[in-house]
Amino acid sequence: MLEEDLKCAIEEEKCIAIENNRFHEGRAKTLKLDVEEHECFKNWDKSSQAMEADIIVEGFLKADKHGIRYMHLIGDGDSSVYSQIQQKVPVWGKHVKKIECANHTCKCLRSNLEKLVVETPTYKGKRKLCKRTRIRITSAVRCAIRIRSKEKDKLKAAKQLEFDIRNTLSHVYGDHTRCSEFCKAGKAIKTNAGQHIDLDNDETDDNVFTDQASMWSDGTSLEAQEESRFDYDLFPSDLDSAMRQDIALILNNVAKKSISLIGNFTTNLAECWMHMRSKFDGGKMFNHCNRGSWHTRCYGAALRFNRGPKWSTSTWQDITNTIPGYHFDKLFTERQLALENNNIIKSKPEIKSSRWKRKMASVKEGNTKKARMHYGNKSIQVEEDITKSELEEKKTIFMEKNYNLELSHIKEIEKHTKLQITSASWMDERKKRLTASNFGLVYKRNPKIPVTPLVNSLLYSTFKRNRRKCSTIKFLGRRIAHEWILEDGCKKWFKGLVLSVLKKSDGDVNAVYEIKYDGEDDANEVQHKELLEDYRNSSLKFIDI
Repeated sequence: MLEEDLKCAIEEEKCIAIENNRFHEGRAKTLKLDVEEHECFKNWDKSSQAMEADIIVEGFLKADKHGIRYMHLIGDGDSSVYSQIQQKVPVWGKHVKKIECANHTCKCLRSNLEKLVVETPTYKGKRKLCKRTRIRITSAVRCAIRIRSKEKDKLKAAKQLEFDIRNTLSHVYGDHTRCSEFCKAGKAIKTNAGQHIDLDNDETDDNVFTDQASMWSDGTSLEAQEESRFDYDLFPSDLDSAMRQDIALILNNVAKKSISLIGNFTTNLAECWMHMRSKFDGGKMFNHCNRGSWHTRCYGAALRFNRGPKWSTSTWQDITNTIPGYHFDKLFTERQLALENNNIIKSKPEIKSSRWKRKMASVKEGNTKKARMHYGNKSIQVEEDITKSELEEKKTIFMEKNYNLELSHIKEIEKHTKLQITSASWMDERKKRLTASNFGLVYKRNPKIPVTPLVNSLLYSTFKRNRRKCSTIKFLGRRIAHEWILEDGCKKWFKGLVLSVLKKSDGDVNAVYEIKYDGEDDANEVQHKELLEDYRNSSLKFIDI
């Protein structure tokens, strides 16, 4: 009886494994099955940077099957998740809107300011772009996001936020002529000037890991943000033009995201929840034999997140309406005390430095080009250069200027572009149009192949003519019709044949040709420059074509 039950269980497991298509090679050998092509969920054969985007895109696709469509995504700007969603999620993926995480945006701003100082050492020092000033700029931007997010008219607030971010540099360096109500310059504020002395000097001997560990927390408190709205001990004369231009470029990149930052959304809650839940379930789903085991661990993590270290005793009391036992309460009290002591120890600078050093030593980042495209500073981002209304306006102006032309203007273009490759007008007009030679590429394009390479080749590639074509027009042996101006001022067309080249070679700029016109006894000597000029002015035509 037991053997029959085991056989039935094995057969059932085989069916489940084949149906779910998730069994691995080792498990297949145990079940004595031939390994077939299957989607294996045990290993990930691509770069680790691409894993995040793939997981979220898969979640978007599966949610649609349950009647759910996620239309907003809060991102941190260092992953290609948003671009992958727009490419791989059909129909509605292109309508998903990305909301920038305010904290990550300010972290990236601070990081870019740090890189700027490293790349340009002359910006270091007191009354320049010292550490205190970099923190001040970041705090001012973070404060502007927080304040503008409270306004009801979001479109107006987004424009004001964009202005505040661009004006941050002038505000910090004492030029308050263009500041909005965000600025509180001239008002009294209680600050301890001595506490910032050590931040004016960038040449410190601190461990680099300590600096990195503390960089993300400097200037993020509400007190520091509010302080950034007041006067600062810098003046417009301290800001040279080169430094202004470099910092303004960084701030402009942040200002472009104002419409996505106006909500003051962050990923703090999600990251904190995932961090806590991973402690309960080990970061993976295991113990499948107990039904509801993984869900129970998630519920436990949620209770721990909402109720604190003594979550178990408080939950016991709410459900049973009884006070937990002495030893049970003592256990969680000791755990809470141990957690508090652990936090005190972790806050010590030497412990922070040691932890950061271990973390950085264990980091293994993919260096391939494909991996960097999925995660990091070089990841693919989808950002609108201009708004839709501005784009439509520019399109209308472009069409009116280049295509909705009068007949006289069209004939003028035709006249000046007959020389094609040798005509500057032809090259300029060609850039604005799709030539007939490209129609086949567009019409016969395989829809399964990404359209990006074709668009790049049509719009952004440099035109290269056929190398067999000559750079200049050759006249030797050609039948021509040439317009001459007679002595009485009248114009008359003469047909003739270019017999030979008297000087230089055919097509040379300084060449001289011998031309025999019909009805004339003697041949005429005509320079190449004159023939070329007449050809451009439509006063010379080839009639042997």
